[in-house]
Amino acid sequence: MISVMMSQKLCASGRLLKSNFKHKILQSFSYVNIRNINSIKRELIFKSKSFYVPKRNFYRLFRRETKEQLKIKDEVPDQYTLIYRSTMDRYILYAQIITTFTALIAIVTTIVKHDFSNPQLDFSEFRTHPREVDNEIYVYMTAFITIVVILQVMISRLPIRIYNLPQQKKYIFVFHGNYPFSKRKLVCKIGDVVPLPETGVLPWKDGRYLIKNEQKLILVDRYFRRPADLYIMLGVQRDPDVDENE
Repeated sequence: MISVMMSQKLCASGRLLKSNFKHKILQSFSYVNIRNINSIKRELIFKSKSFYVPKRNFYRLFRRETKEQLKIKDEVPDQYTLIYRSTMDRYILYAQIITTFTALIAIVTTIVKHDFSNPQLDFSEFRTHPREVDNEIYVYMTAFITIVVILQVMISRLPIRIYNLPQQKKYIFVFHGNYPFSKRKLVCKIGDVVPLPETGVLPWKDGRYLIKNEQKLILVDRYFRRPADLYIMLGVQRDPDVDENE
């Protein structure tokens, strides 16, 4: 009887040890699998982030800047309000870059190709066809210089942003400079901007203005924050955001 009881106890203890051992093995395997899965997840997340980083940097070049970023870029105080924002800002900059570098390349090429020991200009090396006229290079250079001058005149008349300080009735006009990545600013007050007569054949003939009788402008109505901002700047409408007693 005692031997039977001892054998039963031994069998029970053996089964218990076997189940504990099996449970520990499964637990260790599950822990290893979880660690492997977590490491794989971290690796995939890191790869996906690193894959999208250059794409985000590329899209950042074409992302629309916030008003705060524009104030910092234009060096305008925080109390000013942005009331005019041109969508042609980057197109004007790209045109400036292209024309500037093209002009530099043309100047450098002319200097390299020209024989300064001979005062007579010889542009025969620039010809692409032997039957071309002798003064054709002058026609090309004159046309190119004319395009550059017209472009610079247009750029000087197109403000890219206008800021307003209603309490002091002041405005800051921001223009592109005479060379790429440069800025030019002009400060005026309400009433300093006056409309010019509608003349010419260009599509913006109704958007021509004059500041302080010295600077001509081309303003586009849809670039203003609201239609009333233009009439407030011209002095024909009262600013509702400013108290008359101020």
